[in-house]
Amino acid sequence: MLAWLLIHIQNGFDFTDDAFYLVWISNPWIYKFSSTQFGFIYHPLYKLLDGDLALLRQANALITVGLAWLVFAVLLKYSPVEDKNLKANAWYGIKILIFSFSASVICLVFFNFWLPTPNYNSLALQALLIAATGLIIANKNSSPSSLIGWTLIGIAGWLAFMAKPPTAAALAFIAGGYLLLAKKMNIRMLAISLGVAIGLGLLSAWQIDNSISGFARRLMAGAEAAGMLTSAYNLTGMFRLDSFTWSDGEKALFLVGTFLTFISTCLMASSKQHAGIALLLALTLAGAAIIFVAPYTTHSHFEALLLWSGPLGGLLALFFLCRKNVFALFAKSSFLLPACFGSFPFVYAFGTGNNYWLAAGLAGVFWVLASFSFVGGADISLNKWKILLPILLTSQVTAALILFFGMEHPYRQTQAVRLQSNRVEINHSGNTILVSPDFASYITNLQYFLASQGFKRGDPMIDLTGHYPGSLYAVGAKSIGQPWMLGGYPGSEAYAVGALAQISCSEIANAWILTEPNGPRHLRPELLNKLGVDFDRNYAPAGDLPSPMGSYKRRFVQRIFKPVNTSGVAEVTCQIFRSTV
Repeated sequence: MLAWLLIHIQNGFDFTDDAFYLVWISNPWIYKFSSTQFGFIYHPLYKLLDGDLALLRQANALITVGLAWLVFAVLLKYSPVEDKNLKANAWYGIKILIFSFSASVICLVFFNFWLPTPNYNSLALQALLIAATGLIIANKNSSPSSLIGWTLIGIAGWLAFMAKPPTAAALAFIAGGYLLLAKKMNIRMLAISLGVAIGLGLLSAWQIDNSISGFARRLMAGAEAAGMLTSAYNLTGMFRLDSFTWSDGEKALFLVGTFLTFISTCLMASSKQHAGIALLLALTLAGAAIIFVAPYTTHSHFEALLLWSGPLGGLLALFFLCRKNVFALFAKSSFLLPACFGSFPFVYAFGTGNNYWLAAGLAGVFWVLASFSFVGGADISLNKWKILLPILLTSQVTAALILFFGMEHPYRQTQAVRLQSNRVEINHSGNTILVSPDFASYITNLQYFLASQGFKRGDPMIDLTGHYPGSLYAVGAKSIGQPWMLGGYPGSEAYAVGALAQISCSEIANAWILTEPNGPRHLRPELLNKLGVDFDRNYAPAGDLPSPMGSYKRRFVQRIFKPVNTSGVAEVTCQIFRSTV
């Protein structure tokens, strides 16, 4: 599954979210306010890989899988999955490495929407994987391993804050509650963890804005700007109860997966003779589900929640097998860590403007981790490996199915990932990606047209389409204002004016402008008048071209304007206007 993803990861390009991530990572210091700082975290990786989008995406996938591998390996090592005497066996470590790597690829459900470029969501997921590792090995004592655990928790808190402050707040609440209830709390170790998080935060503030106060202003302005767009980003909007729906096909897949895991677990736990039958049944039904059911299943966008089937089926089987003493399974010592990990997908989703279930499913690997933790910590006489194996197998197949759905229906793209085969250069950097024919034609035509009008790589440009920041990145423009000035929200124009007010008069006066006059999310070019720049006098239409369809089922005409800053008049009027406001 990992190889499958790495091979196809150079395919596809979303002009909205995916492009926003790229613009932000490529040059984060030019933006004066931001509610997420992931661009600063990933910028060194972007520079190291020379802006190669395929390598950048591969690195993101490998980092995520590597962290998932680590947390599963640590969990299996520290949980009493096997008799302590057998743990001394040399093969036990190899078994853990193989089993944990097999489990780690389940995290690839994160790429369900096919937005593989490093972003604030991937950073939040990676932070939570680090936090989970730290929570497993952190303890009340001051041993070296416990110190590593508490340090990892501090690093995770810092990364979560840099990704999404609401996720960092939720992580602090859940992790703190777990450590307290599990009687792992140690004031000295807590101080070290907080010191690591705060120290890295202060270092980041100095590196980004040269001062703590400047960084604080950045965050406050970013939060205020986000609140302009939608109430979902306000504090009250974060505390909400969303719902989800599945198609009939997805419901069938969920029931098949749950039943498959339940039967397989019961058979494997009964005798060695039945273990082979259980695995054969699992492989047969899983293969049938992928080959025959998946192509006819309606895409609901909530398919990542199908990952529940493996853990649910396995835990139901465990309860059935231990039905005579089922309440003993819920002892506080064995229940707290699974409960903590089970909440992590919602910690990941907290604060997003999207449906919480939709977002939580992308971090569904934690539900599998929670089930592993529950089985590992349960005081039972059964062979725990035989219970974990069906959960693992079903979860792997489900994850592959979820990834298949995502690659067949990539976010805001017109063709399945496997069919995108037109190679184009982006950003005039020599790096190429594979896209659909219509996207390739659009990018090529836009590059040629701008070049014919005298545009050069690095020239400032303003995106007023409201949903095509990728166009600016594709042509190598310096995207000023914000990485993506979103249109279509009640406060979109105020957001754009506020962003552009942070830009120098010189850059605005000499910037090219991309508009989409009849587009669904367009921003009016006349908003520049609020900045002291007379749009009609200082910009001239250069030409039109059709946009690709993307997330809309029709094309819209895009219009490009070039600056006509004769004798610096636009710059002067802008400066005079700002001096009087």
